[in-house]
Amino acid sequence: MNPITETLYLRLETITPVHVGSGDSFVPGFDFSEEGNKLKFIDQGLFFRQISQLSENDKLVLAKVLENGKVLDVVRTNPRFREAIRYEVPKPSTMPRDYKKQQREGSGLPLLPGSSIKGSLVTALLFQKSQQDASAISRETGEIAASKIPPKEKFADDKLWKNWLGKDPNHSLLRLLHVGDGPFYQGETRPLIARVTRLVSRQPASVG
Repeated sequence: MNPITETLYLRLETITPVHVGSGDSFVPGFDFSEEGNKLKFIDQGLFFRQISQLSENDKLVLAKVLENGKVLDVVRTNPRFREAIRYEVPKPSTMPRDYKKQQREGSGLPLLPGSSIKGSLVTALLFQKSQQDASAISRETGEIAASKIPPKEKFADDKLWKNWLGKDPNHSLLRLLHVGDGPFYQGETRPLIARVTRLVSRQPASVG
């Protein structure tokens, strides 16, 4: 008897920078600091594991230093903590107001959630359909643009979804597709600073 499901293991290669935020931001002086023309980011887990291995007297000395300074000051001036620097990036000419943390899995590797991968597949399917029937998507997007009460940005593609993929995400064949999370392997990633421009908001652009 043939199984009704099939499991595939795939290796993905991104062609553009990818950032999936965890919802948290880096704290200046605690998660990162400026050093010359570099921004250096610390691995908090490794840093505090290293602290746990100190003698009680050294912990007391370190606690006094931390009261008067910042975590990165300790890392910079104490060779035993240099390993705690996770990575560094060139300091941008204009400092962003916010740095967003990447979502990571348990061991600290950057993570691409299965939901994000599946969302990309949906976008690819809609794009393919638009290439096959350009007049249809032009007509439907024109109706959306001409509507006296335009839909909220989050639901702008509802009509396209209903016509091509099913009534809604809960009544679509894509519901049968389950996509697991994809970790990025060590050595296959490099940190970047990207400027994020909001295309659907009147709010000023943010940088992360």
